[in-house]
Amino acid sequence: MTNALTNLVPVFNRTNYQDWAPCMKNYLLSAGQWRQMAKEKPEPDYPYHDIEVPITGSDGKPDTEIVSKVDFSQDPKNQSEIDSWDNNNNKARGNIMLRLHCQGGPRRSPEIQSTLVWSSCWGATGSAGRSTQGGE
Repeated sequence: MTNALTNLVPVFNRTNYQDWAPCMKNYLLSAGQWRQMAKEKPEPDYPYHDIEVPITGSDGKPDTEIVSKVDFSQDPKNQSEIDSWDNNNNKARGNIMLRLHCQGGPRRSPEIQSTLVWSSCWGATGSAGRSTQGGE
């Protein structure tokens, strides 16, 4: 699909958002990655364990109370969902970033979500798709 990406999607350079965005969206749709743009990363769902904690009762006598404690030593129960999200996000972000001009695109970090890369392209152009940097 990289050939399709390079042949069909223009390089985003801050002045061509209105041309770039529909092509990039269609590419992500064809690659099955557009849905990723609407998803939030799942929060880890760590297992809980009930433990008895000694307390002093209201009558002053020793007692116990059941407390649920998060077990961070184990993987989250939804680890496969988190891994799937990370994998899909990496693909979508990577494809978007491949079509960003080094000087004209937004600042990029390997940790950033694909939706933030897309949004920063929109923000870099202004509402009419023109450069906010004047001569760039």
